[in-house]
Amino acid sequence: MADPLKALAEIARGYREQFNVEVLAITGSTGKTTTKEIIAKVLARRHRVLATPGNFNNQIGLPLTLLELETAHRFCVIEMGMNHPGEIEWLCQIAKPSSGLITGVGWAHAGFFENLKEIALAKAELLRHLPETGRVFLNTDTPYYSLLKSRTKGPLIPYGTKTGAVVKGYLQEEALFSFSFKIGETGRSIKMGFWNPVWMTTALAAMAVGKAFGVPEEEIKEEIESMRPLPGRGQVLVFGGLTVIDESYNSNPDSLKQALLALQRKKVKRTVAVIGDMAELGKRSSYFHAMIGRLIRRFSPGLVLLMGKETIRTWQEAGEKKCLHFDNIEALEKSLPGLLYPGDLILVKGSRIMGLEKIVSFLNHHCGRRNVS
Repeated sequence: MADPLKALAEIARGYREQFNVEVLAITGSTGKTTTKEIIAKVLARRHRVLATPGNFNNQIGLPLTLLELETAHRFCVIEMGMNHPGEIEWLCQIAKPSSGLITGVGWAHAGFFENLKEIALAKAELLRHLPETGRVFLNTDTPYYSLLKSRTKGPLIPYGTKTGAVVKGYLQEEALFSFSFKIGETGRSIKMGFWNPVWMTTALAAMAVGKAFGVPEEEIKEEIESMRPLPGRGQVLVFGGLTVIDESYNSNPDSLKQALLALQRKKVKRTVAVIGDMAELGKRSSYFHAMIGRLIRRFSPGLVLLMGKETIRTWQEAGEKKCLHFDNIEALEKSLPGLLYPGDLILVKGSRIMGLEKIVSFLNHHCGRRNVS
């Protein structure tokens, strides 16, 4: 076979068909990897589980994950990424999922779609490939929830904070690096060791899936409360007198907005935002980077450091006196020591292509390291 990707897909598809296993496919614009990790841990309390390692969620990673299936596995939790229409369709043809979860619909990869509805329809490709009996877990808080619901064939289990959620959460308290919320139907309180309450819907997804597949609620609670942010996805680190929120792995208009709003609520001596370009926004890039600039102008952290070509637009819109702009990592690193002070709470966030993990590493090497989450 001349096409190696097609060959790998055919091998993985044939291998997967040999197993009687519940394949839960997870897709969405944000939070896929963390949602997958929590759900896999919850299901592992009662079942043997295979899960996508890291973010191996594409046309190479997904087939390689399926090839790790063994007869002892009861569940296979598969992450599906996409940035073009038809990608979820292709991955479903390989994995043949028996249930599905969509974390949300947002502007990630907006450069490849005409509008948000098109992104929702691309996510809905998953629903088309589920069997009539396949459970569907949908986030009621996401745009186009009604559209996704209308495409659902099997049993629907909505989760979220809005009306219609079967597994519904209510935020109780937001601390510096954790928050607590209540499950509506049982009144059970859960504390989550994540800095941003936006991750509550991820916990609710794990609760919905766990209960649907027979994991007792107390055991689900234990797994949620023991979970900590993954590296680059909200991990909190202490470097000497500096506290760093490492979100260097990815960024999009929705997640960056939520991160900046959460940062603004933190009661600390000074907050600092180190922001890199958001990638794959296409013709909307200028608009979204300007939107972030307007947000900064209204809810400005104590210091904003911007890096990259696209964030020039953010700098212009925020007001040049509120931000400093740097063309590259080297220029930013050179200036950092003179800009930061003990007690600063620093958010580092940008698209993967910007390499802002180098800034986290730079602070580590210069200030020492201690994990707090």
